[in-house]
Order: sequence, then structure tokens, then C-alpha cells
Amino acid sequence: MKALFPAGLNGRVAAVLLLACAAVSSTPAAEFPQGLMLHFNFDEAASAGVIPDRTGRGNNGRVTGAAWTSAGKRGGAYEFASTNSCLHVTNAPSLNLKKATFAAWFKTSKSEAGGRSILGKMPDRGYALGIAGDSTNGPSAGRVRFAVNDHVCLGDSNVTDGAWHHAAGAYDGESLKLYVDGQLQKQVVLWRGEIAAGDSNLTIGMNESCPVPQENGRSFDGAIDELMIFDHALSDAEVGAVVAFVKPKFTKDQTARRRAELKELLDRGLILQDFYDRKVKEYEVSP
Repeated sequence: MKALFPAGLNGRVAAVLLLACAAVSSTPAAEFPQGLMLHFNFDEAASAGVIPDRTGRGNNGRVTGAAWTSAGKRGGAYEFASTNSCLHVTNAPSLNLKKATFAAWFKTSKSEAGGRSILGKMPDRGYALGIAGDSTNGPSAGRVRFAVNDHVCLGDSNVTDGAWHHAAGAYDGESLKLYVDGQLQKQVVLWRGEIAAGDSNLTIGMNESCPVPQENGRSFDGAIDELMIFDHALSDAEVGAVVAFVKPKFTKDQTARRRAELKELLDRGLILQDFYDRKVKEYEVSP
């Protein structure tokens, strides 16, 4: 085990310091789930129009019309206009999943007749996550919409309020479940089968693979951040871990105070630089 404190430090003092430094951290969150097949954190603007897939699987995105902003849920995000802005990801085996979870943070204040896509890959025979539309401004308008092979699951309430929300659609081979802001929604759609594989590309921010007439050229009209695709249906706890991944652990005042406490311990030679650096990285400042 790697040492946390300088050699020769009195054992009792070391124990006290360890407890003090542990108090600086928040309560540990549930373990982040395995099986991540695609991850765009959008922390930096695309280089030469290309957004890197953080999983290392090569599912990189290419920007068309969307604009990077530094004001994301965590770090940067991409903003999509009302028309003709999206990201394309070339079709790959790792995106043709029989079971999966699709997750993203999003923000929009628009509730329109036509549905708007967060991500999709042949939603009539594949999968899609987005915002439902309703030509009569009925009860489905503005709710999160999750579809697998044209089976649709809707969120409980309208989310077009201009605030950041998290959506996660999970399919386990027998049922579609939808989580909004980490909470399982009331509607669960039973359907047994596999998500159909297809040769269409994955599109983020627009439905390009099989749009209905009112969706032609319509893009998200809002911001998307921390988009992830997993190769299995996440459990309730795993969805919670994904949501917590970008939640702030401390306020700005709490972070400043704890940094100062750690810096004092470091300056006095009571903790090592590596331990200090690791603890500082655990802080996420509230927006």
C-alpha cells in the first residue's frame, strides 16, 4: 500500500490526520458501472470537427452545426440550434447492442409539436432517447421519451423548463425503464427481444435515420452534456452513480476551506504531495 504520510510520523498523529483528511471527502458514491461503450464529456471544443470518445473505443463524433459552450453541466457542453445541428458517430459493432442503457444530461426550454432527439439510431428498429412532441400540446409533450424497436416509454412530467436534467433509458431484454434525474419513472414497458442491429450511424441532437415529416431537419434546440452508452441495463444504484458522477460534492465556500486545510497540512510536512493532489481532485465546485 502506498504511503500517505511522511516516513517516521508518529502513529497516533498519522491516525488523527487520516481521519481529518477523510472528513474532507464526501460520502463515497456507488461504484461507477462497467460496460461503457461510448462517452462524450464535451469538456473541450472539437478539434478539426472531431469529438473524442473517452472510452478509447474509437466511437468519435463529428460536429455539424452544433456549437461548443463552456457552460455545461460539468465542464463544457454542446448547444444545438432548432434546425440542422447534430453530431454524427459512424456505425460500429459496439453501438449495435442487444441490451443497453443510454444516458445524457440535457437542458432545453422548448416544447414543440415535433419530437426532438437527444440520440438515436434507427428508432423504429433500434433505439432513441429524446423529448416527446405532441401536435395538440397533449400530456406527452415535453416529457422524456425512450424507444427500443418502436416500443416507447415516457417520463412522468414535462422537463422543458430550461434547467439541467438527466435522462437514462435502460433495456434489459424484457422491459424498457426510464430514469429522469436518477428517479425511476412510473411507466415501464414490457417487451421481450433484442435491440435490432442496423447499419445506420448514431446521430446526437437530431433524428436523421428515419425521421417523420415534422422531424426533418429539426434538431434538439438546447444543450447536451456527458452522453454515455452502456452495454447492459443499469440497475437503480448504477443509474444513481452515473448521475452522481457530475454532481458537485461541495459548495465553493466548502471547497475553499477544505483546500486551505489540506494546504496547511502539506506545508507543515504532515501529508505527502501525492495525497494532497488526489484529495484536491475529489472536489467538484457547485455551479
